[in-house]
Amino acid sequence: MFFLQATANGQPGIEQYCYVRKNQPVSQVQLLHYQTTKKWYVEARYNYEEDKTGALYIGRTFSKDEELSYSITPILGGVAGKLNGGSVGFNATAGYKNIFFATQTQYTFSVEDETSNFFFSWSEIGYEFRKWIYAGAAVQQTNLWRTQTQIEPGAVLGFVFGNLTFPLYAFSPLSPNPYYVLGVNLTIGSKNRITL
Repeated sequence: MFFLQATANGQPGIEQYCYVRKNQPVSQVQLLHYQTTKKWYVEARYNYEEDKTGALYIGRTFSKDEELSYSITPILGGVAGKLNGGSVGFNATAGYKNIFFATQTQYTFSVEDETSNFFFSWSEIGYEFRKWIYAGAAVQQTNLWRTQTQIEPGAVLGFVFGNLTFPLYAFSPLSPNPYYVLGVNLTIGSKNRITL
């Protein structure tokens, strides 16, 4: 759903996103994630799967850090709040020189109402022009229970200052209802941005 920063070994990350939509109140999403030195991964989210809903995921990362680097983290979690159920998915990234790709994909189900089940994917590809600025394309895909697929294309522009990253997204910018996502991400103990 968002540009995410990978937690390098033993380093936690905190992410805060604000959704700005026309004629709607600003909504906020929070994420906290941590990867151990043995590559076990845990992630807590709030307002991500649904408003007033928390989620907790666990998984393990499989990665290679060379000229062509990659990281894949299958995750399994529980969801509680306005939506109660479970979720399964994966986070993945790849990078080659200054080009990066990141995706977060999940299937979330409700134990109370199957019409709340959904598939969701947030992907982006970008280029890091300098260590402090990057830009690229993003796309969200949502499949609600027995409904038509909704695809929202967008663009991202990001700024990096030490261990702080400020991603700015514009989704469906040419549609009658564009919206924007403003992020502030902190990787504790790291000064290098790594895509999820």
